[in-house]
Amino acid sequence: MELSQLEIRIARTPSLPLLSSAASEIMGMADYNTNIREYERIILRDPALAANILRAANSAYYGGNGSLTNLSQAIARLGINTVRSICITAAYHSSLNGKRLHRLFDSQSFWQHSLAVACSCKVLAAMVHYADPELAFIAGLLHDIGKPALYMFLPLQMNLVHETVQSENLTQFQAEYSIMQFTHQECGRLVAGRWQLPVVYHEAIGNHHDPMSCRHEPDMLALLVHMGNALAHRAGITCILGEADAGFDEAVVAELDLDIEPFDALARIIAAEVAKLSFQE
Repeated sequence: MELSQLEIRIARTPSLPLLSSAASEIMGMADYNTNIREYERIILRDPALAANILRAANSAYYGGNGSLTNLSQAIARLGINTVRSICITAAYHSSLNGKRLHRLFDSQSFWQHSLAVACSCKVLAAMVHYADPELAFIAGLLHDIGKPALYMFLPLQMNLVHETVQSENLTQFQAEYSIMQFTHQECGRLVAGRWQLPVVYHEAIGNHHDPMSCRHEPDMLALLVHMGNALAHRAGITCILGEADAGFDEAVVAELDLDIEPFDALARIIAAEVAKLSFQE
C-alpha cells in the first residue's frame, strides 16, 4: 500500500483509536494559563478524566493526603501543566485499552514504552533547560501514534516487520522502512492530522528517529523525543521483545549540548517512574 492510500484509509476510518473530545479540547487550548474553571468545565464532561485528576491530586506521588474531593481544588494543587499531562495520558491510555488491532500488537508493551519515552523527555527537558517539560512529556507520550495504525491497516506487512526484527537484528523503524519504504513516523504524522493535534507536536511525531533531517533548523521536541526514545531503550522498555537498541545520533547530543554520562543511572530512574505512573486496569 502506498502512503497516500494509507492516508485516505486513516481519514475515512472512524474506528481508529481517538482521544476523547475533552482531552482533544484540552490539548488544543493554546493558553496554558486558562482559568481553572474553564479546565474544570471541560474535564467534568469526561468522568474518567475527572477521576484521574482527583486520584492524582490525592496521591502521595503529587504530595496529596487523600483529602481533596473538589475538582477545582485538585486542579489548583496540581497546576495546569500537570493537569494537561494527566488528561492526555489518561485519555490516550483509554483510547488504546481493550483494542485488538493485531495479534502481534502488545498494547501493554506499547503503553509502557510510550510512558517511558514521555518520562525520559521530561527529565531530558529539565537537563537542557527546555522551557516546557510537560510539553516534552506529551510529545514523548504520543511519539509512536503511527504504530497502532500500521498494525490496524497493514497486518501482513507488520507480520513481516516482526519477522525481520527477529531474524536480522533490526529496530522496528529499520524493518518498517525495509519492507514498506515508509515507517510509523510518516504514519504518525497522518494520525496527528486525523486527531487534529496541535502543530507543535507534528515534527516530534513525524521525525523523531532522524530529527537532524528537518527541512529547517532541528525541532527541539523532535530532538528530545529522539533522545528520550534512546533512553527508554536503554532502560529496556521497548515495543517489540528482542528489538535492537535504538541508539542515538551523536549530532543530536551535540545539538542539545547534552551530557550523556549519567544515561545508565537515568535509565534506572525512568524504569522506576514508569512503574509509578502506569495506569492500572
